[in-house]
Formats: sequence, structure tokens, C-alpha cells
Amino acid sequence: MAQLWQTPGAGEEVVSGMLALPTEDLVAGLTAGGASPELAAQEAGHIDELMASCILALYRSAITVGDEWEDAVAAMPSLPVLVLWGGDDPYVAPEVAGRLAQRVDGELLVFDGCSHWWPCERAQETADALERFWRNAR
Repeated sequence: MAQLWQTPGAGEEVVSGMLALPTEDLVAGLTAGGASPELAAQEAGHIDELMASCILALYRSAITVGDEWEDAVAAMPSLPVLVLWGGDDPYVAPEVAGRLAQRVDGELLVFDGCSHWWPCERAQETADALERFWRNAR
């Protein structure tokens, strides 16, 4: 999906199709991707022309982000890092999070049984992890 959104023409077709879907179909699609029905219903209510243009702009700005940021990332001083990830993210596998954490010498916390929406699925655990990280990072 990210590659489609990044492709001029194809991305516009995809978001146009999303905008044409009835809300219940959007909810079903988001739920199939791992969002809870309640969160999917809330998110579906915000998918509009502005959201569509933001999706395209965001994904198109990230096509060469790895190359663009390579030198800056390599030059970064060592800082405390916490990488949070959903163990069952259908869009970006936890292996990507593992590589990221290793690259920045950070701590990795994978929420098993969670999807792309781990902040909502495990809100309290996320808050606890962030508070612990911030407390220990001082």
C-alpha cells in the first residue's frame, strides 16, 4: 500500500477509492488490518480529502528518507532510545523495529498480540514503558 501511495496516479486512485467507500466498508478494512472495531469506526470518520492528501504527501516524502538521513543518523551522539512496536503489525514487521533498535543502540519493546495500533491496544503498558524510559533516561 505504501508503494501505491508513493506512486503518482496510482496513489490518487487508491485514496479516491477509499473516499468512495461507505463508512462501514472503511471500518471493515481497518478492522481487518488489526484496529479494534471502536478505533476503526473513529478513524473511518476522519478519512476525508484532507486526510487523503496528507497520506499521499507523507508517504511520498519518505521515498528516499533512508538515504537522505543516513549521514545525520550515523553522526548522532549516543542517546537513550526506546522503540515500541506491535508484534503483529500487518504493515511493518517487528524485524524492522529490531533493526532500528539495533542501529541506534536502543531498547526494543514489542507488544505481542498487538497490531499497528499498539498505542490503543496497550495504552497503559505504553504509558508505563514511556514513563519508565523517561525516568531512567535522565
